[in-house]
Amino acid sequence: MILGAYKTAHPSYLLSNGTLTATKTTNNGTITQSSGTASLGPVNGTGSISITGGQLSANYLRQSSLSLGGTAQIVITPGGGNAGVSRLAALSFDPASTAKFDLADNALVVDYSTTSPVPAIRSALSSAYANGAWTDPGITSSSAAANHSHGLSYVEAAEALGLSGPSTATWNGQTVDATTVLVSYSLVGDANLDSTVGFADLVKLAQNYGRADGSADWFQGDFNYDGNIDFADLVKLAQNYGAGAPPLMAGALANFQGDLAAAFSNLPEPFGMLLLPIAGFILTQRGRAPLDSARKRAS
Repeated sequence: MILGAYKTAHPSYLLSNGTLTATKTTNNGTITQSSGTASLGPVNGTGSISITGGQLSANYLRQSSLSLGGTAQIVITPGGGNAGVSRLAALSFDPASTAKFDLADNALVVDYSTTSPVPAIRSALSSAYANGAWTDPGITSSSAAANHSHGLSYVEAAEALGLSGPSTATWNGQTVDATTVLVSYSLVGDANLDSTVGFADLVKLAQNYGRADGSADWFQGDFNYDGNIDFADLVKLAQNYGAGAPPLMAGALANFQGDLAAAFSNLPEPFGMLLLPIAGFILTQRGRAPLDSARKRAS
């Protein structure tokens, strides 16, 4: 079935086979998909989507709720920028399913009303992450799978934007408040979400280093989705150190050892013992050529 613009007011629509194609979709009811292929363009409205099989593709999803189970596959068209941000009030996965929600290089806003979904979102990201392959069920990114310098960051808007009470802010073109979780395609190691990986991110990770209660988020330095801040996260930040920096700042790559020492200077041992191993790692893994290139760009 091919439609110019598809609209559901309050009824339900069930796709159990075949193909549904629309240039844009307004859903104020319920869309249920158990198989087949749906291509819905931008999806707006106050409705809900439940998918347990087949594939649904869209420019973005802005709905009250999204539920995934079974073998469901949802793909958001890459390259959407602010226009491609999805927005949901509730997001749920059947933990026994192989469902995937592929954000590609787009952002997601989950504007919740009661309990924070951060633990569930971290779990869905951790499941999909597969040590950087991004091949397993959960909230995934085909863009990060193709570019391992990036991942999907996740953070409470209250923490990242300093929101509380009724205060709001604009994030990627969306109005968000203190009960909003932000998920975005980001440089791995960019803890403060300023699109660069540098000293500020290193300091933030250092301040949380050693946290092992499983509740840490990306904004605190959890880059591998295990809820802890440890050596694995430090290595990931080191691999991207200086990324996103303008040419005059790119020389920071050569200063990583000094920056690391400064970031950890006020922390007790054994954290100081990490300085030499990680400095050696950055020089070995990136090689001297990138550092020399960085010095030339900075001169």
